[in-house]
Amino acid sequence: MAVFVDDRALLLAFRTGERDALARVYWHYVNDVESWIRRFGSRGHDGVAELVQEAFVRAFAPAARMAYDGLRPYRPYLRRLVRNLLVDRLRAANRDIAELDEEALDDPSPAPDDVLVRSELVATTREFVAGLDAESKSFVRLRFEEGRSQEDVARALGTSRRRVRTLEARVRDGLLRHLQAAGLEAELDLGDELTRSSPGLHTS
Repeated sequence: MAVFVDDRALLLAFRTGERDALARVYWHYVNDVESWIRRFGSRGHDGVAELVQEAFVRAFAPAARMAYDGLRPYRPYLRRLVRNLLVDRLRAANRDIAELDEEALDDPSPAPDDVLVRSELVATTREFVAGLDAESKSFVRLRFEEGRSQEDVARALGTSRRRVRTLEARVRDGLLRHLQAAGLEAELDLGDELTRSSPGLHTS
């Protein structure tokens, strides 16, 4: 559950910098922050623990606390702060952006922000597919990893094309919600995103 849901007192205490409120937010999200740093920055950075602490220093700075209005989920807001921290570290160290995630490099010389977003989209899409039921996973593998038509997928699954259309709509809608919950940009071709995240997208 999001830490600020239905807790305006906590939000007010957080925005004013009360120690107990900051500690509660820290312990609620510290594992997420460490996971994001390891997933999207481990190839480009050393010292994960140091980066985690720096991320919270930024998040708990007065300007960052006051910029959070409590209307949006806090997790995506914090995730963007972590992303910005990783980009700043890469720029400051003049590190090769390819160290972040080789699979994210669609452009030979992308901007750091674009590479991090690409990396996040791939990882988050794979996370979504891993949580699907067996039928939906098989659909994703056939339709997007193997690039088959809806008619071919229906034959392979032994079902109707109408059922395949239903599966495709459900997967696309579910992925859209999953990306939005993660604070990622939703204005993209979801089918293209599923295809670009292959091979290796399908997990049992």
